[in-house]
Amino acid sequence: MTPEFSSRPVGKGSELSALFRHGACRLISPDRTLARIGPKLEACGITRCAEVTGLDEAFGVPTFCAIRPRALVLQTSNGKGLTREAAQVSALMEAIELHHAEFPDLSRLRFASEAELVAAGLRTLSPRVIDGSLSRHWRRNARLEWIEGRTLNSATAGSALSDSAIWVPAGAATFREPTWHRTTSNGLASGNHIVEAELHALYELLERDALAGLQVAGRLAVRERCAVIDPTSVTHHRIAPILEAVRQVGCKVVLLWVPARVARHVIWAALLDSRPFASVSTLNTGAGCHHDLDVALARALTEAIQSRLSFIHGGREDIVEKPAFSGSVSTETPAWRFFDGLVGNTPFATLRDTCPQFSDLGVARDDLLDRLGSAVVAQPIAVDLTRPELAIPVVKVLVPGLRFNPALS
Repeated sequence: MTPEFSSRPVGKGSELSALFRHGACRLISPDRTLARIGPKLEACGITRCAEVTGLDEAFGVPTFCAIRPRALVLQTSNGKGLTREAAQVSALMEAIELHHAEFPDLSRLRFASEAELVAAGLRTLSPRVIDGSLSRHWRRNARLEWIEGRTLNSATAGSALSDSAIWVPAGAATFREPTWHRTTSNGLASGNHIVEAELHALYELLERDALAGLQVAGRLAVRERCAVIDPTSVTHHRIAPILEAVRQVGCKVVLLWVPARVARHVIWAALLDSRPFASVSTLNTGAGCHHDLDVALARALTEAIQSRLSFIHGGREDIVEKPAFSGSVSTETPAWRFFDGLVGNTPFATLRDTCPQFSDLGVARDDLLDRLGSAVVAQPIAVDLTRPELAIPVVKVLVPGLRFNPALS
């Protein structure tokens, strides 16, 4: 197995430099990833990858849909990027992630009660502490499927805190049923290397925790906690033209820098249309988290545009808890008025020094794990869902204590 597609954990001193840095930080370029995953798409149930960019305004954000007709949970996976190849990879890798979560390796599952596992000397993660738990009436002698994961520790933590095995309910990491959990794709990620996948999953969890933390007593504490970015201060050569294209068609982008639990950039973007053709294009949001400020912004902005396209092409009937579903096309809805009333007054460049920079993804992951160690009550746990016959690293990361509000994600 080459270093480009490796599910092996990486130790201290390893070189995992991000060679592709255009709106993302990846070990290899999207075209090389496409070449590697191409022969494996059929085995993942993917029949086609269709471009839907032209269904919306010319914002300059390529958007694709990867289709899996026989999928159990979601048949359409959307992807976006600053280039066509990046958008294709985004859609295809999301579809691959879901395939792994829908069809895990059954030989890795163990049917037992928590009491039986503990009696066998195995460490377990109680269903009660996992986000989405449905275990109000949970009993330790209830039997269910479990899957082995491992605690995540940084390579700098030393042998005393080395990764160790831990069994988690299979329904918390996969879409296996029956389950004691309301399973989501939050923390499900793939990559060219297992560390790339883990870092992507951790950033997604941190991003959604930051957004959920804005909700206080039924309202969003945006003005008190967030910096509203002046969009005219964004000078990135690929992002600035997108912002200008949005302005040219009469739409508006509101960019928020959201404080995270640890030192990472979280950007929340809202795309507003004052002349919508339907409620689904009135207000759409996207978010991104990364150690690189430009990457966080690119992810948030392109996701907001992708979100709008997802509603337009109608392939995501599962998305119902969104501000767009207000039952009205009017721009007088509370959500629209709230975002429209925010005034950008923070220069984008002033936010860069709020987070350390990394060129090595392994170092970035280790730094994040070190910081999370003092910020959350439980260790992050990674369940490696990689299937040997496909050899595409896929991981589900669980971090008990991090918040998740589907309506804000």
